[in-house]
Amino acid sequence: MMTPMMKFFLAAFMVLGAYSSHAETERPIERIFNETQLISFDFSRLTVKKDRLLDGGTLPDSIMTLLFPEILPAAHEKTLQDDDFVVGVSLNGDTRAYPVKILNWHHGVNDLLGSTPVYVSWDALAGAALAFNRTIEGQELVFGHTGLVYQGAGILYDRTHHSLWSPLVGEAISGDFSGGKIDYIPVFMTRWKMFKRAFPDGTVINPQTGYDRPYGVHPISKTFARDTQLVFPTMYYGDDLPRKELVYGVELTRGKDKVAVAFKLSELVNHGSGRYEFRFGKERIPLAIEPMKPSGRVKLLAPPEVEIKAHYAYWYAWSAHHPHGLVVKNLPHAKNAGKEIVDTNKLVQF
Repeated sequence: MMTPMMKFFLAAFMVLGAYSSHAETERPIERIFNETQLISFDFSRLTVKKDRLLDGGTLPDSIMTLLFPEILPAAHEKTLQDDDFVVGVSLNGDTRAYPVKILNWHHGVNDLLGSTPVYVSWDALAGAALAFNRTIEGQELVFGHTGLVYQGAGILYDRTHHSLWSPLVGEAISGDFSGGKIDYIPVFMTRWKMFKRAFPDGTVINPQTGYDRPYGVHPISKTFARDTQLVFPTMYYGDDLPRKELVYGVELTRGKDKVAVAFKLSELVNHGSGRYEFRFGKERIPLAIEPMKPSGRVKLLAPPEVEIKAHYAYWYAWSAHHPHGLVVKNLPHAKNAGKEIVDTNKLVQF
């Protein structure tokens, strides 16, 4: 008779086999659209091409997002290692850490931070860290993982309407909420040691989640972040940077004008403080960037009429979702480009 632990590792082996068996190849999704087998997702008003939604090899909610996990004072948490990466979120005076080794196995947390319903998303495939407000169109939603993949990143669903949501697209891609925008909340990535130093009164989700997962092991492979292999194909990724280069992607919108810009995170941390200018034809939008040490937070400032969205991701995933985006590869040269037109007193912060 198989023990529960044996069953878990058998399931994990099957999932990893599904990943490796179709690395960078197409895989049909008829199984996903068969409502007799899986959760009846609402595919109406689908805004992306059906054949670009791929079967991720896992059933809905087999990657179980966390729901209101136990919270600990950062000073009381003793099991995390100083070098462990965390995703940090500061909101309404509260700052909380979400360990990446936990998020690798859950891909997201439905949480309440500073009285605001938030979803903190980490996509192990895309290296994408972001957060957004779970209250959308007046409804507080709870999100789960579909098992679907689009452009190299996972797809969520809300458990009320079963609409599909793409965190990297930044909106619902089907169902009642189709086209509804995600209201991003700023996040930052840092080491646990740096988080504790910068936020001694901060909090952290309890690494003892109640789930039986091998949190010390990457769910895909221990070398996944360093190798060049893609588990799922994308329609496009640029060759300006290595595939798994971690970037900080910024999307600026003013009226009907929009520009997407990626910064190499390694350069941004060391050289990114500066003022930039991006053009829409004859128009220009100023942006001030202020990386803040030791926390690793990035302060973005732009005119009040400019909407700012920003998140982290591997270069291949960010560029696949922003095929006409820009990449800034030489920050020391570029950072003073718009200095003369930026007055930070007239900018608003993201």
